[in-house]
Amino acid sequence: MVAPVGGGRRIALLAASLMTAAVAMGAGGTLPLRARVIQQGEFEPFAPAGRHVYTDASQWVGLDTTLSAAERFAEVTELRHYGFKAILVEQLGVGSAQQAGLSYVMQLGSPARARGELAAGLREQRKQSSTYIAFPVEGIPGAAGFHLVGGASFEGDNIAFADGPYVYLVGQGWGVNVRPAASRAVLVAAAQSLYKRVHGR
Repeated sequence: MVAPVGGGRRIALLAASLMTAAVAMGAGGTLPLRARVIQQGEFEPFAPAGRHVYTDASQWVGLDTTLSAAERFAEVTELRHYGFKAILVEQLGVGSAQQAGLSYVMQLGSPARARGELAAGLREQRKQSSTYIAFPVEGIPGAAGFHLVGGASFEGDNIAFADGPYVYLVGQGWGVNVRPAASRAVLVAAAQSLYKRVHGR
């Protein structure tokens, strides 16, 4: 997994500022990676604001400059164990420095490895986050909804799930002194819409 919005190790919203525009191409009859993230109009008021694709685990992990060399090595080793192939990260913007959204899809070596990576990432979140509060997500088998607080200034809601050899995450973060741009129900609906589009594909 990568660190979700609101804090955490692997995606730590990796700072939306790091994400730049890019397009991933698919092959054969499968959906391309770019079709496996939130699309325009699926998670109002957020809109796609930049994408980037990483096909090398060390390049992806290297974006988190807070990790020690040993931690980076462990992260890369784990991702390679799960058959890391690529991750497409999509920044979701809403025109405010106090609001941010994220949608990503990570392709692993098999459905079992995707489930393993998802479980490992969630265990790490629970262990490292000072505040981890689970919430239910209906309509997506095995999905995990969780609220994180990142330090004293940022918090967020996230939904992660695995389907086939892919792990997905959709989340939003906001400053602790402002209201979230979208309700949790809207976030859940966005994740459900994504799941319906990608399930079995």
